[in-house]
Amino acid sequence: MDNIKNLLLGWDRVYEHEDWYPPLKQSLLGLTVEQARWRPETTVNPIWAITSHLIYLKEHFLNVLRGGISAFPEGLTSYDTYNLTLVAEGDENAWAATVERLDKVHKEIKIELAFLTKEDYEQPKEDVPLGHWAIGQEV
Repeated sequence: MDNIKNLLLGWDRVYEHEDWYPPLKQSLLGLTVEQARWRPETTVNPIWAITSHLIYLKEHFLNVLRGGISAFPEGLTSYDTYNLTLVAEGDENAWAATVERLDKVHKEIKIELAFLTKEDYEQPKEDVPLGHWAIGQEV
């Protein structure tokens, strides 16, 4: 199996299809806003904040896949991407919109990945092959 097929298989397994762990989509399904904002202690981010951070990273990666710049916006910190104000003040509709946004960006990335060529996969972005961006692997 080639790298791109492996990448797509992994992309599906981590989000939509059962493997040796439950997929993210299934794990988020049916969570209430209270469950999404719960945290066992103040030093641990709630599920909603982690989901917001994941959305930011996926949207950033989608931008790179589409030929955009890979640099993060000036002044934005990793902490900012957790969207803690929304988590604290959001309601069921805001949580549902967050989950929908995650689903949308995940599917958009899958479409982009499906059209990658071997050359695209190996194309460097900031000295890292694009395929390694997709799996979070550094060279």
